[in-house]
Amino acid sequence: MVDKVSEFSQDQEERFLYYVSVAEELAQELSSSNGKLKSLIDDLRNEVDSIRTFRNEHSTEYQKLLMEEEQMAEELKLCLEIGKDRFQSQAYDPTFVGSIKEEQCTDFQRSALNEKCTEWQELLREEKEKAEKLMLLLEIEKERTQADELASIRSIFDEKCVEYQKLLMDERQKVEDSMRLLKMQKVITQSQANQLVFRSATDEFLRKENQASKKLLEVLKAELKDVKNRELCTCGQVSGATNKRKREKNEKEEEANNEQ
Repeated sequence: MVDKVSEFSQDQEERFLYYVSVAEELAQELSSSNGKLKSLIDDLRNEVDSIRTFRNEHSTEYQKLLMEEEQMAEELKLCLEIGKDRFQSQAYDPTFVGSIKEEQCTDFQRSALNEKCTEWQELLREEKEKAEKLMLLLEIEKERTQADELASIRSIFDEKCVEYQKLLMDERQKVEDSMRLLKMQKVITQSQANQLVFRSATDEFLRKENQASKKLLEVLKAELKDVKNRELCTCGQVSGATNKRKREKNEKEEEANNEQ
């Protein structure tokens, strides 16, 4: 019985150790999955950083072009102002009368310069509109990318959380089953131990009762033998007295006969 109990305890201990090893493997798998999730998040962050860098580079390039175009437009305006001031200062100059043809040429150049300035201003305005549209598109793309990234991360995180919760529930159920088995094993072991103690006490009680019965039987046998001996002695004494009375009676009868 003790061997069976020890064998049962060893089997339960091996089963419990198996559950513990499975729990450790699952914990390692969860840690590995967590590392993969962190790596995926880092990759997404790197991708977002690259998109931001690309956007910043293009934004810087467009801003640089806009600044150059604005500078050129300012230079053109400055040239126009200088030409205008020069024309006004020489309007009443006597030497200016002889150079009408030259000033007419200057007027032609000024009109051409005005047209060029207007063209540059139009290009500048178009470039500004393009830059604003590009910035708006980049902001929209940024928000969309961030939203998609957050949605993807949230979806992956939710899936992992559900998976982890399921694994944890399974592990908790296994641990509870193992604890329940251990409690049952403890109860069974205690019951078997109590049975062993009861059997041992019963055997000891029966052994003592058997010894007492043997001693009582021996005493009864001795008393019976003593009673038999007493009865034999009593019978012998009774038979001796009877024979003596018979002899005395016979002697009296013989004496009476002799007297006659």
